[in-house]
Amino acid sequence: RDRIEAKKKKRTSASPTGLKEFSPS
Repeated sequence: RDRIEAKKKKRTSASPTGLKEFSPS
């Protein structure tokens, strides 16, 4: 779980716009 959250945070931090593409929902 830590890894997924860390990845999400990294991706979100790296590109908040990419969040829409990644859709970590």
